[in-house]
Amino acid sequence: MEPLVKTKDEPAARLPDDVDSPISWEPSRTFLKYAIAANLVGAVTFLILARVVAPDQPARLVGAVLLALVAVTAWYLLSRRRMQAAINVLAIGVWIIITGASVFNGGVRAPLIAAYPLMILMSGWLISQRSAIVMAALTVAAIIGLVMSESWGLLPYSPPSPPALYGVVQVSLVVLATLIIIFLVHVYQKRLKELDQISSDLARHSRDLQASKAELNRAQSVASVGSWVYDLATDTMRLSPETCRIFALPEGTAGSPNAYLAHTHAKDRRAVDRAWQAALQGDPFDQEYRIMAGNAVRWIRQKAELEFAADGTVLRAVGITQDITERKDAQTAMYKLHRDLDTSRERLRELAAQNETRREGERKHIAREVHDELGQVLTALRMDLSLLGMKSGSQDPALMDRVQGMKGLVDRAIQGVRNVAGNLRPAALDMGLISAIEWLCSDFTERTAIPCALLAREEIIDLDETRAVVIFRIVQESLTNITRYAQASQVDIHLGRRGNELWVQVRDNGRGFDLAAATRKKSFGLLGMRERALALGGRVDIASAPGHGTVIGLTIPIDLNTARSNS
Repeated sequence: MEPLVKTKDEPAARLPDDVDSPISWEPSRTFLKYAIAANLVGAVTFLILARVVAPDQPARLVGAVLLALVAVTAWYLLSRRRMQAAINVLAIGVWIIITGASVFNGGVRAPLIAAYPLMILMSGWLISQRSAIVMAALTVAAIIGLVMSESWGLLPYSPPSPPALYGVVQVSLVVLATLIIIFLVHVYQKRLKELDQISSDLARHSRDLQASKAELNRAQSVASVGSWVYDLATDTMRLSPETCRIFALPEGTAGSPNAYLAHTHAKDRRAVDRAWQAALQGDPFDQEYRIMAGNAVRWIRQKAELEFAADGTVLRAVGITQDITERKDAQTAMYKLHRDLDTSRERLRELAAQNETRREGERKHIAREVHDELGQVLTALRMDLSLLGMKSGSQDPALMDRVQGMKGLVDRAIQGVRNVAGNLRPAALDMGLISAIEWLCSDFTERTAIPCALLAREEIIDLDETRAVVIFRIVQESLTNITRYAQASQVDIHLGRRGNELWVQVRDNGRGFDLAAATRKKSFGLLGMRERALALGGRVDIASAPGHGTVIGLTIPIDLNTARSNS
């Protein structure tokens, strides 16, 4: 088994080296203005003094005039917000003027030679390090050329410079050097302040990052959700502390997909491996499976998003690991409770069905006893009263009246016995379900004067007594409710069969009722109908609204194999 822990050190991050970046990173417009002004003032001053102290040396005026033109051009470009072009014109133009003036004014002994280092420094500062190197190389080449030209006598004769002109050149160089030093120091100090601010910001961000990381780790611990990052190039994973805890590993360890797979429960390993291989081809990865965390079995949810290169190569995967053991245990416990509850409900239904069967049996027995025993006694009593009236009535009219009155009472008692027996067990049930419901309709119309129509749309089969009695009682309860509450003028009863189900519908055009309110009040009549149907695996559906009548639908499964066709 491949270990989940890996100890490979990660390389330290490095900042990129930029060998061609400006020294200051932000050339100063103010410095350029001062530098251009200094060059322009120096050139004008040189021109004036040259006309005064060296009127016989007009060649010296060429360099000053060119310097003034370069300064004016740079100023124009700067005013047009073309700062980089102004820098290039100033640096390159001044360097060319220095080199040209040195050729005609003493070679390497020319006062302007001292300006070369300043131009190299300014190029490196304002343009780039590479520009400074190039200018330094050109300067070295120019100096070597001047030396060789002077050694070979190729340079033109140059009279000595008057001290005033020499002083102007040196003062200009000092001013330019001072400007460069002042602005470089200014830039350096500004950069130091920026670096201090950046350092302070980095320290603050580092503290915030550590605090955020601690909060993230805390949140992951509370939620039992860890995170991980898989780098496919190095085949290593970085695991969060919570992920390590879920896998029962020391904090800070690393892993790989093979190591993950090794810790997967043997029964789930193949499915997880297939899902991961599919994810490498672009499918989503979201799996719930078991792992071995030490000696414990835990349920986890793994979800990952993979990053692909343009050519379809997988670069890395970022995912989460959620400990769902408690949820799975709760689901298992809930499933068991539901299963036990379903078993209990089924048992209660069976008991209710058995109780209903026993109750119907007792009703049938009582109805038979009442009808047979009490009915026979009352019939015999009526016959005796009739005989008594025939024998003595003609002789005693008063006795005859008493006998007739007693016969009326006996007739009422016989009818009462028949009604009680019929309510306990309608004799029509012995003739089949349809006959029993027809009797209900006829009796309902006789008692309420409300028309009741029965329509059997399809072939109705003879049911076992239990189902027939349940259907009869539900229809009977529906008609009783219509009598009490509906204020209907028409009732229709429909029977039919759909496959292995028998359905009955009782519809009235009465005032209807608020079904939601009746459900909240838990009407025992409606509840009793539903419980009767539920005991046989059926259901009762009720549709009603105030002013729109009521429809009660009953559906009960039937066993066609044991049913006998009723032709």
